[in-house]
Amino acid sequence: MALFLLFALLLPYHACSAPLEGNDIIGGTKAINGEWPWQAFLSLYNSRTGRSTMCGGSLISKRHIVTAAHCTFGIRAQDVSVMLGSVKRSDSGRNNPNLIRPDARRVWVHPDYTGSDPSFRNDISIIELTKNVEFNDYVKPIKIRLNDTELRTKLGYLTGWGMTSADSDGSDDLMQVRVPFIGSYYCKYRWEELSKNKIVVDDTQVCAGSYRRGTAPGDSGGPLVVKDSTDEWYLVGLTSFGENTKEGLVDQFTYPGVYLRLSQYCNSISRETYYTAICY
Repeated sequence: MALFLLFALLLPYHACSAPLEGNDIIGGTKAINGEWPWQAFLSLYNSRTGRSTMCGGSLISKRHIVTAAHCTFGIRAQDVSVMLGSVKRSDSGRNNPNLIRPDARRVWVHPDYTGSDPSFRNDISIIELTKNVEFNDYVKPIKIRLNDTELRTKLGYLTGWGMTSADSDGSDDLMQVRVPFIGSYYCKYRWEELSKNKIVVDDTQVCAGSYRRGTAPGDSGGPLVVKDSTDEWYLVGLTSFGENTKEGLVDQFTYPGVYLRLSQYCNSISRETYYTAICY
């Protein structure tokens, strides 16, 4: 799981190489069931284009999953398939009583997400389920911190089913990888340089990754999480975009992975989940 979480199998534009949406974990290891109980697998069908894609997501309340807007943009609720409670993408549930496949009732995409902005501003979406899910050791929500400054001084963890190397397909196993955060000034400078000033990273985004550690196609919308000093896990970022060349996927310090910063969207999250998910 080489943390190839570089954004959901979309090739939105070309910078020097081109950021890729929906990547898999590069340099990672297989996750154990129950290790990341908020992790959701999303299969999405676009009825207009006839194209199917996969993304990650995070359970943030009994009825809501947060993911990237570029995953759900133009997708109807009836065309969203959700899986919770398993680390196997192919899990049928026959031997896993914890697996659930809830139906989606509504898909909210941030109103300021355009689908054409090379900087992927406001890349956040919330999927509302038709009914509450029952929490257990394998299915439970993750919290969001209102102030993430202290969390971003620690190491983060990325999870996803995307590519595990620059030459691989997506993984059937949920992969995990530990990554450092990258300073905002350096990340902003690198992306402006790579894109010839077309991509501007701002305070609504965070950057993370290192050599042979990061996300890749198929990881889009998945979680970037951090454990605080009290051993509580918090959702800090959503996989948004990265560099879609072999060099970019392998070296995510030189080509930083970019993640939507959840703390900057607390008002929207609270409102769209009817205050069942709030920032602490």
